[in-house]
Amino acid sequence: MFPRVDFLGLPLHKVSLWPLISWLDTELQAGRQRVLLGLYASCVPVARQDGAYRADLAAADLVYADGMGVVVGSRWLGDGVPEKLATTDLLPPISALAAARGYRVFLLGEEVAQYQGAYKVTQGLLDEFGPKRVIDTPIT
Repeated sequence: MFPRVDFLGLPLHKVSLWPLISWLDTELQAGRQRVLLGLYASCVPVARQDGAYRADLAAADLVYADGMGVVVGSRWLGDGVPEKLATTDLLPPISALAAARGYRVFLLGEEVAQYQGAYKVTQGLLDEFGPKRVIDTPIT
């Protein structure tokens, strides 16, 4: 597993893209379901005030830096994560892996369903997998 650091009272893992994909594949091949959550700068004050959200982050199997604000902040605090892993960067290789191996994927996030995600990265997924597997969730 990847080193977990404290980022302003929140969990954050030091992870890069392809090691994450390899780890996830190994875990899923072994039949272990995993929860991955992205942390970006605007989530930090929300999580620090919302105990349920903070608990979800703490319970996640992996929390990745989903924005440069978190990457820069972690480096400034001395526990630098190696890179930004935007969900838009993770989705294509995870989707390809899931398709190749027959894994089930559930996607929950802000504007991932009806609006098809940032830069249309989730375009067509709602139609293909339906509203029980591609779910819009509010950030606040």
